[in-house]
Amino acid sequence: MEPLRGQVPYGWRAVKGQSVIHKGEQEVIQKMLMLQQQGKSLRQIAKYLQGNGIRPKNGTKWQAASILKILRKHKF
Repeated sequence: MEPLRGQVPYGWRAVKGQSVIHKGEQEVIQKMLMLQQQGKSLRQIAKYLQGNGIRPKNGTKWQAASILKILRKHKF
């Protein structure tokens, strides 16, 4: 566990001032990576997530820029 500094990123949650893995969101990130590897655009990934009722942390709509930020953090 890492101490929190600012906003908790997608894929993580806050527990007693520490960031811990959020299993459900990590699964969504894996799906994003898989869709990207299949050649889907960021907008297509956003549309897929919205169409399947998967919401971002802020509860609004997925944006291509938000997806790009998440994917850049999780690429190996």
